[in-house]
Amino acid sequence: MIFRLTNKLAKKIKEDPLPHFKEPVDNPYLEWYANYFTIQRYQYVLVINASSLLSIVMHGAGITDFNRFKDQFAMQLKDLLLEMDCELILRRVILPNLSPLIISKTTNRTILGNMNEMKKKIDLYSLRYELSPVDMSDLINRTPYKMIDFMTPEEKFKSMGLGGE
Repeated sequence: MIFRLTNKLAKKIKEDPLPHFKEPVDNPYLEWYANYFTIQRYQYVLVINASSLLSIVMHGAGITDFNRFKDQFAMQLKDLLLEMDCELILRRVILPNLSPLIISKTTNRTILGNMNEMKKKIDLYSLRYELSPVDMSDLINRTPYKMIDFMTPEEKFKSMGLGGE
């Protein structure tokens, strides 16, 4: 599994400077991008799947190193996939590949643009509603995006098949 971190998140979890890993990932379930941001003085980490844009928003406070980041991500991803009825993908693809992990710089500007769009959407909704990280994830995962042919991230993730085809 590969995590492509923004410079801002890499500095927060003391993984700076990051190596540059350009090689393609065989299975689209195993490539994730992560960014750190604040909304109304609260810290958050946004982690998205590169192929489906499936997103997880986590509290950023307390995530001070990569191990804490990885543990929090694994727990949140497990909960999300079980809620989506994707237990088979979780057991056969995700969990066996949680190690070894590769940490790298971000490489896809389109994905970074989508992450910024997601952050703006969360920021806008947070002004009007009190959202938990789970609510933020649900909001993002139920919104269609052009990058994935106007499917929702949840629909796209489920449509990739067990092997990620």
